[in-house]
Amino acid sequence: MTNFLRDEENSFRVSSSYPVSFDLSPGKSVGLVTTTRITHATPGAAFAHIPFRDWESVTNMGNVTGCDKVKDIAYQLVMDNPNVQVILGGGRRSFLDDKTPDPRSGQINGNQRNDSLNLIEEWKKEKEGRGVSHTFVSTKGEFDAVDPDNIDYLMGKTEKAKRRRKRKISMERKKAKKRRRKISMERKKAKRRRRRRKISMAREKAKRRRKISMKRKKTKRRRRKMSMERKKTKRRRRRKISMEIKKAKRRRKRKISMERKRTQECRRGSIEGGAEKQIKKERRNRRLRI
Repeated sequence: MTNFLRDEENSFRVSSSYPVSFDLSPGKSVGLVTTTRITHATPGAAFAHIPFRDWESVTNMGNVTGCDKVKDIAYQLVMDNPNVQVILGGGRRSFLDDKTPDPRSGQINGNQRNDSLNLIEEWKKEKEGRGVSHTFVSTKGEFDAVDPDNIDYLMGKTEKAKRRRKRKISMERKKAKKRRRKISMERKKAKRRRRRRKISMAREKAKRRRKISMKRKKTKRRRRKMSMERKKTKRRRRRKISMEIKKAKRRRKRKISMERKRTQECRRGSIEGGAEKQIKKERRNRRLRI
């Protein structure tokens, strides 16, 4: 690795030359493939020498003094490593100048290069000058259309690959949260419906019970009325029967008394007795007259 020494004037100087030496013996080739930005510190360690990991583009270097000899990571990849046959990764903004719009979004990113150097076009020019077959892809469809048997050099750059993944993950998480919320809302709604159903069922049961109780009370009242009427009828019948029995008894007593009197008179059987009675009656009548 190249050693960087820092002097007292806050400047950097390179102690050895680059590019990094790859083994390009016959039958071997070099490629860089990453799911992050190709200029990130992890893949960048394979091809670049830099004192600070955030210097992925010249724009990121800012106003640091004494760094004229130090180039950014994207510049070192394209200009100092021409023999890398496959370059696939993210971070397209570090290779476009600030006047070229992004091929996919059609907009200019504020983090694009401010040195008016389009490294993608420089890479194409270098390959055309060497007379080798090459292609640049920025979408999956373009990548799928590449024929590896007829292509010597391939560069594929996507913008914000990691961010896209994060966005996808965040979107999936948001969708999952929304699904969970929907499920929870549906469960809450189902619980509310169940509670409402239970309450309605309980109310209906209470109404039915009230109706049944009212019917029972009415039947009880009817039964009471019927029983009272029956009792009244029984009492009336009993009274009638008792009155008839009493009348019959009185009649019988009268008959018996009359028969007894007659028998007594017959026993006496004297005419004198009858005459005396007539005399007594006449006397009573006279007294009454007087």
